[in-house]
Amino acid sequence: MTKKTIFISAVNDFDIYRQCVVENKYVKDNNAIKTVCLDNSKENKFISKRYNEFISSYDFSSEVWFVFCHSDWEIMEDIAPKLESLDKNCLYGPIGAIIIKNNHGIVTSEGRGRIYDRKRDGSNLRLMECYSIKNGIAVDTFDCQCLIVHSSLIKKNNLRFDEQLEFDMYVEDFCMNAMVSRGIESRILKLECCHRQQLDDINERPNFFDKLNYINNKYHNHLFGTTILPLGGNGGKKIKKIIHAPVLLEVIKDRSMIYQWDINLNNIYDARVIALNYIEKGSTVLDVGCACGDFGKALKREKDCIIYGMEYDNESIAVAKKTESFEDIYQLDLNNFNIDDYSNLEKKINYIVFGDVLEHVINPQKVLNAFKKLLKDDGYFIISLPNVAHASIKASLLNDEFEYGDIGLLDQTHLRFFTYKSLASLFSNIYLKIDDVKFVPLDMHGFFSKDYYANLSNVIKNHIFSSPHSFVCQYVMKISASEESRLKIYKKNTIQLGMAGDSAPKHIKDVMENRKNELVRIDLSKLSRFRKLKNGLIYLENGIKFILFSPNKFIKKYFKI
Repeated sequence: MTKKTIFISAVNDFDIYRQCVVENKYVKDNNAIKTVCLDNSKENKFISKRYNEFISSYDFSSEVWFVFCHSDWEIMEDIAPKLESLDKNCLYGPIGAIIIKNNHGIVTSEGRGRIYDRKRDGSNLRLMECYSIKNGIAVDTFDCQCLIVHSSLIKKNNLRFDEQLEFDMYVEDFCMNAMVSRGIESRILKLECCHRQQLDDINERPNFFDKLNYINNKYHNHLFGTTILPLGGNGGKKIKKIIHAPVLLEVIKDRSMIYQWDINLNNIYDARVIALNYIEKGSTVLDVGCACGDFGKALKREKDCIIYGMEYDNESIAVAKKTESFEDIYQLDLNNFNIDDYSNLEKKINYIVFGDVLEHVINPQKVLNAFKKLLKDDGYFIISLPNVAHASIKASLLNDEFEYGDIGLLDQTHLRFFTYKSLASLFSNIYLKIDDVKFVPLDMHGFFSKDYYANLSNVIKNHIFSSPHSFVCQYVMKISASEESRLKIYKKNTIQLGMAGDSAPKHIKDVMENRKNELVRIDLSKLSRFRKLKNGLIYLENGIKFILFSPNKFIKKYFKI
């Protein structure tokens, strides 16, 4: 009988794998199921990397359902009939959560799915019931125990796991990436299953919070949030609580609403949090491109500022006004405006914020030069801009691709692109100096689903990864006017942005080091130039030895030995 389902497990503990998978009656007695054990007991690679290696090695000659599962994930019913009825164009997980907003606008969670946890005595505790299997965002918020995906969907869309996520949230990321890049939905599949070694408290895994910051930054335009998710069971008693469990929100299709999301002040790599921290309490602030007003709302709450807004989209303005955080909001087209129309703000503003705005306009330099008129003499621009010299874009160009998307560094609405050197030039040309800069990190794959590194040599990859700027998503800068010459300002701006030598901040160095460590070391003996050089050195060494130790008196006399 043809195998229709493959259970794929990265295994460290073979005893628990044997109990949960190999000897599981719902697996071993089912002729339609094949098990694949990815031995992870020696090298102990990231689970996401092991899964990607399996996908790359699979020949896709036959269509099957892949069940990527932990070795301690135990199915407790016949899964085959359930898989036959599934949509091959969707992703599935046994449990998940969806964020909803109540009437007061407070973000809460609704648990979906069913999961058990096995106690030491062998008994099971039910932790969550499945409320619905409708199109909710079905992600595994419980230690990434299982993801079900059809092989044809992976082949068609070249889906992969993010190898930056070793054992936390790689399933959530897989689902979100599929939605963002390909519009692929994730759904709940109601299953009787058990996760043997569930953590009682996510605080037992500090790395979780680092990855939460990383994934929040990666998908913030699509509302990747967090919540406290209590799990009910045993007569309503809370048996477990996953603290800050990641949950996915509905993807917003209307671009006027794409920036409406609450700011997580604990995410220190969020460009908006960095911008907020640059601003002094009680200041007068102009938020240019204020969208739905979430930054203004946070600024009002945290810094009690006097805030004015400017925005092109009328629907976004209507939403922003409801926050009651702005003194006034002006409808403005940055490609066609007269700054004198806002003379009531002239010399009144302490901070003018351009948060990921200038890349959307035709002439950023002209815009900034005009807005200088509204700043106080000691005022600042707070500007965040994306980095087109990110590693993922360099790699894509080397594959002759430059793929626009709905979000990210190559957002289809971007008109202008910047590297750190072109930013230094942009500001110095209009006598603006960078007083401080923060770097928002982004892993090597950026916002792309494709692996653009597969066809690149290690020499090229090493060159890409050697620059700290290859891992910068955004530059967030505090900028002021200067009376120095343009050349002096340019040099100072370049130094501020440059990250030369060891000046790169630790969080950028960490990402750089992770990528370098994953490269296969170059076998220099296979490079023709190296072989020629090596042979030349051997020839020279033998010649010197011959001269030094030759018994021939003529040679010794000639070389005066």
